[in-house]
Amino acid sequence: MVVDFAIMLAGHVSVPLYSGQDAESSQYILACSESQLIFLGSFDIAAVADEILPVDMKRVGIQGCSLRVDDSLNNIIARYAPYSASSEPDPQSLMTILYTSGTTGNPKGVMHVHGTPGSVLPRFQETWGIGRGEERERVMSYLPLSHATERCIVEMNALYCNGVISFSESLEFFAEELRSVSPSFFFSVSACGSSSKPLSTQKSP
Repeated sequence: MVVDFAIMLAGHVSVPLYSGQDAESSQYILACSESQLIFLGSFDIAAVADEILPVDMKRVGIQGCSLRVDDSLNNIIARYAPYSASSEPDPQSLMTILYTSGTTGNPKGVMHVHGTPGSVLPRFQETWGIGRGEERERVMSYLPLSHATERCIVEMNALYCNGVISFSESLEFFAEELRSVSPSFFFSVSACGSSSKPLSTQKSP
């Protein structure tokens, strides 16, 4: 999320990848999006990263990175003073391109502008009473941030209401983490057999 917000403030466009993205679709997305720089953490196909990444693509390591990189997020933060301005982007300017996982052929990129969360989230928060209490909202992040719902309902939602985000370590500890965090707002996408159910949301009392 730190990287995502930094990309926005710098006026660039983010293209998130699933940590489990396969080599072929990763190569396709990087080429299709004409990405110039990549932030690398921990991901499933790290062993073949050198075969996938373009030779001239700059690499920045973030948490969990074990690969050769040109720089690291920690070093960048240490070298530069915090960004003090609060720029307001053009609502119609491109913010991010979210690609599908590629299970039905080449991944498809969906373009989202800055005005999308600015239009959706104030009404969403009003409907669910988010950010209206005395305490800060607590949300749990457990889906990939390349997932459109996770990006909007967790990351952007918390930004808009000054909420606190907790990250799940793994499915093994998820139930324990939920009890510990006790999120004030939680959502899930459920499925039963082959029939998908709508997004379910619950606001804690």
